[in-house]
Amino acid sequence: SAIATFPMHIIQAQLNQFSLLIKDHRLAEAENLLVTITSHLEHLPPSRQGIYARINFARSLLEAPQVAERRLAVTDILNTAISQAKNIKDPRSESFAVGTLGQFYEQAGKSRLAQKLTNSALAIAQGINASDLSYKWEWQLGRLLAAKQKNRQAINAYSEAVNDLKLIRRDLIAINSEVQFSFRETAYDLIETLLHLETKAADMTLVSNDTRLHQAAKRAGCKIVACSGFVDWLQQPSGWKETPPNEPTQEKPALDAKAEVEQFLDVFSKPK
Repeated sequence: SAIATFPMHIIQAQLNQFSLLIKDHRLAEAENLLVTITSHLEHLPPSRQGIYARINFARSLLEAPQVAERRLAVTDILNTAISQAKNIKDPRSESFAVGTLGQFYEQAGKSRLAQKLTNSALAIAQGINASDLSYKWEWQLGRLLAAKQKNRQAINAYSEAVNDLKLIRRDLIAINSEVQFSFRETAYDLIETLLHLETKAADMTLVSNDTRLHQAAKRAGCKIVACSGFVDWLQQPSGWKETPPNEPTQEKPALDAKAEVEQFLDVFSKPK
Protein backbone atom coordinates (compact mmCIF):
# COMPACT_ATOMS: atom_id res chain seq x y z
CA SER A 1 0.00 0.00 0.00
CA ALA A 2 0.99 3.65 -0.27
CA ILE A 3 1.28 3.94 3.49
CA ALA A 4 3.50 0.87 3.71
CA THR A 5 6.02 2.47 1.36
CA PHE A 6 5.85 5.94 2.91
CA PRO A 7 9.33 7.48 2.38
CA MET A 8 11.61 6.97 5.37
CA HIS A 9 13.23 10.37 4.95
CA ILE A 10 9.84 12.05 5.44
CA ILE A 11 9.16 9.99 8.57
CA GLN A 12 12.61 10.95 9.86
CA ALA A 13 11.86 14.63 9.21
CA GLN A 14 8.59 14.27 11.11
CA LEU A 15 10.42 12.63 14.03
CA ASN A 16 12.94 15.48 14.12
CA GLN A 17 10.11 18.02 14.08
CA PHE A 18 8.28 16.14 16.85
CA SER A 19 11.41 16.13 19.01
CA LEU A 20 11.83 19.89 18.57
CA LEU A 21 8.18 20.53 19.41
CA ILE A 22 8.54 18.53 22.63
CA LYS A 23 11.69 20.42 23.62
CA ASP A 24 9.99 23.75 22.91
CA HIS A 25 6.92 22.66 24.93
CA ARG A 26 4.66 23.18 21.91
CA LEU A 27 2.53 20.28 23.05
CA ALA A 28 -0.61 20.93 21.01
CA GLU A 29 1.36 20.83 17.75
CA ALA A 30 3.28 17.78 18.97
CA GLU A 31 0.01 16.02 19.77
CA ASN A 32 -1.24 16.54 16.21
CA LEU A 33 2.01 15.25 14.71
CA LEU A 34 2.03 12.28 17.08
CA VAL A 35 -1.06 10.80 15.42
CA THR A 36 0.52 11.08 11.95
CA ILE A 37 3.83 9.53 13.04
CA THR A 38 2.11 6.68 14.86
CA SER A 39 0.13 5.82 11.74
CA HIS A 40 3.21 5.82 9.52
CA LEU A 41 5.28 3.72 11.93
CA GLU A 42 2.57 1.10 12.23
CA HIS A 43 2.84 0.38 8.51
CA LEU A 44 6.62 0.27 8.25
CA PRO A 45 8.08 -3.14 7.36
CA PRO A 46 10.74 -4.49 9.77
CA SER A 47 14.17 -2.98 9.08
CA ARG A 48 16.96 -1.36 11.09
CA GLN A 49 15.88 2.08 9.86
CA GLY A 50 12.30 1.42 10.90
CA ILE A 51 13.33 0.07 14.29
CA TYR A 52 15.54 3.09 14.94
CA ALA A 53 12.64 5.35 13.95
CA ARG A 54 10.45 3.66 16.57
CA ILE A 55 13.14 3.98 19.22
CA ASN A 56 13.73 7.66 18.48
CA PHE A 57 9.98 8.28 18.65
CA ALA A 58 9.85 6.56 22.05
CA ARG A 59 12.84 8.59 23.28
CA SER A 60 11.06 11.81 22.33
CA LEU A 61 7.96 10.66 24.21
CA LEU A 62 10.15 10.06 27.28
CA GLU A 63 10.97 13.77 27.25
CA ALA A 64 7.30 14.79 27.15
CA PRO A 65 5.97 16.37 30.39
CA GLN A 66 2.88 14.15 30.27
CA VAL A 67 4.95 10.98 29.83
CA ALA A 68 2.92 9.25 32.56
CA GLU A 69 -0.05 9.41 30.21
CA ARG A 70 2.06 7.88 27.42
CA ARG A 71 3.37 4.83 29.27
CA LEU A 72 1.35 2.37 27.25
CA ALA A 73 2.37 4.01 23.98
CA VAL A 74 6.07 4.01 24.88
CA THR A 75 6.13 0.37 25.97
CA ASP A 76 4.15 -0.70 22.91
CA ILE A 77 6.52 1.13 20.56
CA LEU A 78 9.64 -0.31 22.19
CA ASN A 79 8.30 -3.86 22.54
CA THR A 80 7.44 -3.80 18.84
CA ALA A 81 10.97 -2.58 18.09
CA ILE A 82 12.44 -5.40 20.20
CA SER A 83 10.26 -8.00 18.49
CA GLN A 84 11.17 -6.74 15.02
CA ALA A 85 14.90 -6.65 15.88
CA LYS A 86 14.72 -10.28 16.99
CA ASN A 87 12.81 -11.29 13.87
CA ILE A 88 15.37 -9.77 11.50
CA LYS A 89 18.24 -10.97 13.74
CA ASP A 90 19.66 -7.49 14.37
CA PRO A 91 21.28 -7.56 17.85
CA ARG A 92 22.43 -3.94 17.62
CA SER A 93 18.87 -2.69 17.15
CA GLU A 94 17.68 -5.10 19.84
CA SER A 95 20.21 -3.74 22.35
CA PHE A 96 19.22 -0.16 21.54
CA ALA A 97 15.51 -0.93 22.01
CA VAL A 98 15.93 -3.02 25.19
CA GLY A 99 18.20 -0.41 26.79
CA THR A 100 15.77 2.38 25.94
CA LEU A 101 12.95 0.38 27.52
CA GLY A 102 15.19 0.10 30.58
CA GLN A 103 15.55 3.89 30.54
CA PHE A 104 11.76 4.21 30.44
CA TYR A 105 11.34 2.03 33.53
CA GLU A 106 14.16 3.93 35.26
CA GLN A 107 12.17 7.13 34.79
CA ALA A 108 9.00 5.35 35.88
CA GLY A 109 10.67 4.39 39.17
CA LYS A 110 10.68 0.64 38.49
CA SER A 111 14.36 0.19 39.17
CA ARG A 112 14.37 -3.61 39.43
CA LEU A 113 12.88 -4.05 35.95
CA ALA A 114 15.01 -1.20 34.62
CA GLN A 115 18.18 -2.87 35.89
CA LYS A 116 17.17 -6.25 34.40
CA LEU A 117 16.56 -4.69 30.98
CA THR A 118 19.74 -2.60 31.16
CA ASN A 119 21.83 -5.68 31.96
CA SER A 120 20.20 -7.50 29.04
CA ALA A 121 20.90 -4.61 26.64
CA LEU A 122 24.49 -4.48 27.88
CA ALA A 123 25.02 -8.21 27.37
CA ILE A 124 23.74 -7.96 23.79
CA ALA A 125 25.97 -4.96 23.05
CA GLN A 126 29.03 -6.67 24.52
CA GLY A 127 28.26 -9.78 22.50
CA ILE A 128 28.71 -7.83 19.26
CA ASN A 129 31.53 -5.58 20.61
CA ALA A 130 29.38 -2.46 20.23
CA SER A 131 31.29 -0.19 22.62
CA ASP A 132 29.25 2.83 21.54
CA LEU A 133 26.17 1.10 22.97
CA SER A 134 27.90 -0.62 25.90
CA TYR A 135 29.00 2.64 27.50
CA LYS A 136 25.41 3.95 27.41
CA TRP A 137 24.06 0.94 29.25
CA GLU A 138 27.00 0.84 31.70
CA TRP A 139 26.29 4.47 32.48
CA GLN A 140 22.58 3.72 32.90
CA LEU A 141 23.41 0.77 35.13
CA GLY A 142 25.65 3.04 37.20
CA ARG A 143 22.78 5.48 37.73
CA LEU A 144 20.46 2.68 38.82
CA LEU A 145 23.02 1.27 41.27
CA ALA A 146 23.86 4.72 42.65
CA ALA A 147 20.15 5.36 43.26
CA LYS A 148 20.17 2.21 45.43
CA GLN A 149 23.22 3.52 47.35
CA LYS A 150 25.36 0.72 45.88
CA ASN A 151 28.17 3.16 45.24
CA ARG A 152 31.01 0.68 44.76
CA GLN A 153 29.05 -1.28 42.14
CA ALA A 154 28.00 2.00 40.53
CA ILE A 155 31.63 3.11 40.32
CA ASN A 156 32.54 -0.19 38.68
CA ALA A 157 29.81 0.31 36.09
CA TYR A 158 30.88 3.91 35.43
CA SER A 159 34.50 2.79 35.15
CA GLU A 160 33.53 0.24 32.51
CA ALA A 161 31.75 3.03 30.64
CA VAL A 162 34.97 5.07 30.70
CA ASN A 163 36.89 2.06 29.34
CA ASP A 164 34.42 1.73 26.48
CA LEU A 165 34.70 5.44 25.72
CA LYS A 166 38.45 4.92 25.40
CA LEU A 167 37.85 2.17 22.85
CA ILE A 168 35.83 4.42 20.56
CA ARG A 169 37.77 7.67 20.99
CA ARG A 170 40.06 6.99 18.02
CA ASP A 171 37.08 7.24 15.71
CA LEU A 172 36.70 10.88 16.76
CA ILE A 173 39.51 11.94 14.46
CA ALA A 174 37.33 11.08 11.47
CA ILE A 175 34.17 12.63 12.93
CA ASN A 176 33.00 16.24 12.62
CA SER A 177 33.77 18.68 15.42
CA GLU A 178 30.15 18.80 16.65
CA VAL A 179 30.18 15.07 17.38
CA GLN A 180 33.65 15.39 18.95
CA PHE A 181 32.34 18.10 21.28
CA SER A 182 29.32 15.98 22.24
CA PHE A 183 31.62 13.01 22.95
CA ARG A 184 33.92 15.15 25.10
CA GLU A 185 30.98 16.55 27.11
CA THR A 186 29.73 12.98 27.66
CA ALA A 187 33.14 11.92 28.95
CA TYR A 188 33.29 14.93 31.28
CA ASP A 189 29.82 14.16 32.67
CA LEU A 190 30.91 10.61 33.37
CA ILE A 191 34.14 11.65 35.11
CA GLU A 192 32.26 14.16 37.27
CA THR A 193 29.85 11.42 38.34
CA LEU A 194 32.73 9.11 39.23
CA LEU A 195 34.39 11.80 41.34
CA HIS A 196 31.13 12.48 43.14
CA LEU A 197 30.63 8.81 44.06
CA GLU A 198 34.22 7.95 44.93
CA THR A 199 34.63 7.66 48.72
CA LYS A 200 38.44 7.74 48.55
CA ALA A 201 38.83 10.65 46.15
CA ALA A 202 41.72 12.01 48.22
CA ASP A 203 43.78 9.02 47.05
CA MET A 204 43.05 9.78 43.39
CA THR A 205 44.76 12.10 40.92
CA LEU A 206 42.86 13.82 38.11
CA VAL A 207 44.91 14.40 34.95
CA SER A 208 43.25 17.16 32.95
CA ASN A 209 43.54 20.75 31.78
CA ASP A 210 39.80 21.30 31.94
CA THR A 211 38.45 23.87 34.40
CA ARG A 212 35.13 22.10 34.83
CA LEU A 213 36.84 18.85 35.86
CA HIS A 214 39.24 20.75 38.13
CA GLN A 215 36.26 22.19 39.99
CA ALA A 216 34.70 18.74 40.35
CA ALA A 217 38.02 17.33 41.60
CA LYS A 218 38.40 20.11 44.16
CA ARG A 219 34.89 19.46 45.50
CA ALA A 220 35.78 15.78 45.88
CA GLY A 221 39.16 16.53 47.47
CA CYS A 222 41.04 14.93 44.58
CA LYS A 223 44.59 15.84 43.52
CA ILE A 224 44.94 17.64 40.17
CA VAL A 225 47.74 17.39 37.61
CA ALA A 226 47.99 19.18 34.27
CA CYS A 227 48.33 16.96 31.22
CA SER A 228 51.76 18.36 30.39
CA GLY A 229 52.95 17.78 33.95
CA PHE A 230 51.71 14.20 33.90
CA VAL A 231 53.49 13.47 30.60
CA ASP A 232 56.72 14.96 32.02
CA TRP A 233 56.33 12.78 35.11
CA LEU A 234 55.87 9.65 32.98
CA GLN A 235 59.05 10.41 31.06
CA GLN A 236 61.19 10.73 34.20
CA PRO A 237 63.16 7.58 35.17
CA SER A 238 61.88 7.83 38.73
CA GLY A 239 58.35 8.68 37.66
CA TRP A 240 56.80 5.37 38.60
CA LYS A 241 58.32 5.51 42.08
CA GLU A 242 56.84 8.84 43.02
CA THR A 243 53.40 10.39 43.13
CA PRO A 244 52.71 12.83 40.28
CA PRO A 245 52.91 16.45 41.42
CA ASN A 246 49.69 18.09 42.60
CA GLU A 247 49.81 21.24 40.52
CA PRO A 248 46.73 23.43 40.00
CA THR A 249 46.65 24.83 36.49
CA GLN A 250 45.28 27.92 34.84
CA GLU A 251 41.95 27.76 33.10
CA LYS A 252 41.99 25.74 29.93
CA PRO A 253 41.74 27.86 26.76
CA ALA A 254 39.36 26.82 24.01
CA LEU A 255 41.03 24.09 21.94
CA ASP A 256 40.19 22.51 18.65
CA ALA A 257 38.57 19.16 19.53
CA LYS A 258 40.27 17.22 16.75
CA ALA A 259 43.71 18.61 17.60
CA GLU A 260 43.20 17.78 21.27
CA VAL A 261 42.22 14.19 20.52
CA GLU A 262 45.19 13.74 18.17
CA GLN A 263 47.55 15.16 20.81
CA PHE A 264 46.42 12.69 23.48
CA LEU A 265 46.43 9.73 21.14
CA ASP A 266 49.96 10.57 20.08
CA VAL A 267 51.20 10.70 23.67
CA PHE A 268 49.38 7.68 25.08
CA SER A 269 49.69 5.35 22.07
CA LYS A 270 53.52 5.41 22.02
CA PRO A 271 55.08 2.14 23.19
CA LYS A 272 56.61 2.26 26.64
